[in-house]
Amino acid sequence: MLPAVLAACGVERAVLFGHSDGGSIALLAAATLPEQVVGVVAEGAHIFNEDRTRAGVEQAIHDYRTTDIAQRLVKYHGDKVDALYRAWTNTWTAEWFRDWSVEHLMPQIRCPLLVIQGEDDEFVQFYEPRNGVYKSVVVRDNKLIGAMLLGDISKVNFLTQAFDDKVPLPDERISM
Repeated sequence: MLPAVLAACGVERAVLFGHSDGGSIALLAAATLPEQVVGVVAEGAHIFNEDRTRAGVEQAIHDYRTTDIAQRLVKYHGDKVDALYRAWTNTWTAEWFRDWSVEHLMPQIRCPLLVIQGEDDEFVQFYEPRNGVYKSVVVRDNKLIGAMLLGDISKVNFLTQAFDDKVPLPDERISM
């Protein structure tokens, strides 16, 4: 589908940014469309299905049942919210998907990559569905190396200063 979207938009060469599943899509595009994808920024991308991913999806299933997140997603997905949500959760939690992996395609990537998620990186996520707030922060060797904020931008000044090494990071990362 991505090649069709790029073609419809007249994009001949692209630098893709993706988070989570979007990061996976960006990496797959880089592996399979080397002439068109000239760079990728991927934050928290999946290249295989792991226990922590399934646990996060299980939490999202709970949140969907107990909060108003479905109503807030209508803004982005219209009347397709339930179908899209169920397709996503049913896939990631399905037994047949448990061994999904695209690791074998990663060596085919030839473009520059910025991948944010190291083996020892701290990846802190804060999600408050009732208020439409999502925050992810990536710390490596006690240095802020990435962040994404949706909904609440009150921490932008602090995170910018932390990224520039002008303020120390708090020991309790969730406060960032």
